[in-house]
Amino acid sequence: MDRNFSPIFRCNVEDGKLTLRNKELFDKYLLSLRGECEIIVRKWRKRRSTKQNAYYFGVVIPLLCEYFGYTDDEMHEALKIKFLSKEGVKLPTTRSTASLSTIEFEYYIAKIKQWALEENNLLIPEPGQVEY
Repeated sequence: MDRNFSPIFRCNVEDGKLTLRNKELFDKYLLSLRGECEIIVRKWRKRRSTKQNAYYFGVVIPLLCEYFGYTDDEMHEALKIKFLSKEGVKLPTTRSTASLSTIEFEYYIAKIKQWALEENNLLIPEPGQVEY
């Protein structure tokens, strides 16, 4: 069965042995496959939270858009260029904010808020200080 998505199955590794958290679901999924396949195993990291995302797009981005006169998309792209640019590459590119862990995303927002205050005299309120 050809699919446009690949499910992710969480597991634990101890002493070089892999244990699936939901082996029954994994086994059912295997029944839907035929032919050559691949397995990717990588260390799990918690992705940015929906609360972080809501704060970023509901508070940080709108305040900066109002200040700079950008659209939401333009401001988001400008911030990625300023704070998430990949260094040492031949062609300029940025990381996606969707790929950031919760800690990386928190650090990204903190850098934006510090820059907004220090270089633009714009205070961005903390998540608990504003409704969004």
